[in-house]
Amino acid sequence: MTSLRIAALGLFLLACGELLDLDDDASGGSSSGSSNEDASVGDDDDDASNSSGGSSGRSSSGSSSGTSSGSASGGASSSGGAPPLWADVQLSLAQLKQQGPLTPPQSQGQCTDHYFFWKESDGTLHSWFADDGTVIDYAFKAPTRPFFRASDAYVAVDTQPFSNKIDVYRTAAANQKVTQLDLPASWGATNDGVLLVQTVSATSVRIAKWTEARGITTLTNDLTSQEAPSAYANGQLLLPASVIQPYPLYLVDAANGSVDSVNFAGALAYRSGVPSARGLFVSYVRQGGINALRWYQNDQDDTVEITDALALIPPFFADPPPAREHEFLTHAAFGGGSTLFYGGFYGIWSYDLDAGTIAPVQLSIDKVTFAPDILCVMPGANKLVYRDSQDATGRMYWIDIAALP
Repeated sequence: MTSLRIAALGLFLLACGELLDLDDDASGGSSSGSSNEDASVGDDDDDASNSSGGSSGRSSSGSSSGTSSGSASGGASSSGGAPPLWADVQLSLAQLKQQGPLTPPQSQGQCTDHYFFWKESDGTLHSWFADDGTVIDYAFKAPTRPFFRASDAYVAVDTQPFSNKIDVYRTAAANQKVTQLDLPASWGATNDGVLLVQTVSATSVRIAKWTEARGITTLTNDLTSQEAPSAYANGQLLLPASVIQPYPLYLVDAANGSVDSVNFAGALAYRSGVPSARGLFVSYVRQGGINALRWYQNDQDDTVEITDALALIPPFFADPPPAREHEFLTHAAFGGGSTLFYGGFYGIWSYDLDAGTIAPVQLSIDKVTFAPDILCVMPGANKLVYRDSQDATGRMYWIDIAALP
């Protein structure tokens, strides 16, 4: 990319405003039913989830199936014939989307296995149950702190008015409190309890877990960190160790307390990440203010730069936009198997982690800017949920992942 293009892209990203603040609440999905929370990395969160794949963006030595396939695949090879026309595909894909709830345009959202939660700026909290469309307006407010995670079973929030306690409520009811716990540094709900990040010293924390059956039990030894968690998905809590690179990203197993870690470095800034059955996906900022996406395969320091893999793939369409047809812009969500969903400049795309190929999921009409400011997967319901940043109504939409071509 020339310096002129980098400068131009930097100006575009600045113009996107808060859309480009990566989302840790936002939300993609883990493997089916394995998590209470979507596996997604985003741009403001708070808000994008095993085997090898990728491109020449791989930092370790060796080639991959994604490299050879990704460098040659486009619309023709993906569709089995001549590259398709944008308008034809856009119209066909539009038939797959279904209306979800209306949300305030600036609200933050996240997926669990079967629920979509959205939190307004004052903490007012709502959920939408994917199985029957039920909307719950909760009588309590969500915390305003950086990390907030609900689950299919529980929602844990600061006790109101502000105190040194948190209240745990049932997700399926508007105001059914289960218990009250001492206030930890951070916390997040799982399908069987609440994870508690407890301060040990000025430089360390440990992870504990509350369940209805056992109360509070300690999961880990002390971990060097004073940061808030970045995500919970695939049964793993993602906890950055620092903000000064290089530093580890801890992956804590919520069931047995085992801790893995990968090394984060070589970036202007960390945005967000999401654990998945295929490894850890991390969204970060490169030189020039460019958003990028990295894949730590199998939770190891064997990385694939997905942004670079996408750059090797020629246009999918016979009539693509003038530039950046399928580039990564904001949010990514793991859809299970080898599917990774991500937001581009003109819609939502999927990237096959094994084959290195792309496919459009939703496209803008007439190739105008369309970037999702919420993008997440409900693993249990097998739904992709999104909101278009250009939609002033704040309408959420969902797609049955099984119905995608």
